[in-house]
Amino acid sequence: MLYNLSELIGAPLDFQTGRAFLRELYFEPSSGQIRLVAVETGHPDRFEALVDAARLSTPVREGGPWTLQVTAAELENAPNWPDALERGWLDPANWPLIVTGPFGGPLAPAMVLAGLSASRDADGDTEVDRDLSDRMVAPLDSVSDWQGASVFGWDGELGTLDHLRFEPATRTVRELSLHVAGQRDPVILPYGCFRHRAENGEHIVLDAHRADVSQPA
Repeated sequence: MLYNLSELIGAPLDFQTGRAFLRELYFEPSSGQIRLVAVETGHPDRFEALVDAARLSTPVREGGPWTLQVTAAELENAPNWPDALERGWLDPANWPLIVTGPFGGPLAPAMVLAGLSASRDADGDTEVDRDLSDRMVAPLDSVSDWQGASVFGWDGELGTLDHLRFEPATRTVRELSLHVAGQRDPVILPYGCFRHRAENGEHIVLDAHRADVSQPA
């Protein structure tokens, strides 16, 4: 069974310390592999967390919430942002990853994934290696970044992206659901036809033609 990733954003999660909410999911465009999930934990001090997607599991009953498999002890003992960055605790080889916040702004999951360590300048301020950060940001996109993007093929615009449909067992995006003007139903294409996303993030390019998204009248 495939699920629409966009419908998970904002959804409640079963969580050992109470009810959590899923804020965002991050995946590798090249493979469609979902790597990280961002959640609101409800914890008074560590109310945000960035967690390895392997910790997210499907509902135990139809219509029930998804489960975040993180214990209260793991949450308490997880490195906290920005201490984790400044102390160089984040090694991408040490999975599964849990980092807690508040993060103080938009999440930078690729920085966490990269295991960036900060250096101190003469005034004692933290400086992040921006070149390394940029290299590590490239492999990860957020689901929200793709939602509603224009989709182009070999012969022009095909439509807009409605959903990324993923397979929980492999944590991999398998299908693209497109809204095509003049078509009554969504058009489903395999994720394998994805070519690239524009640098400005405004559109997605597929190995497809308009005939591939045309439905019989």
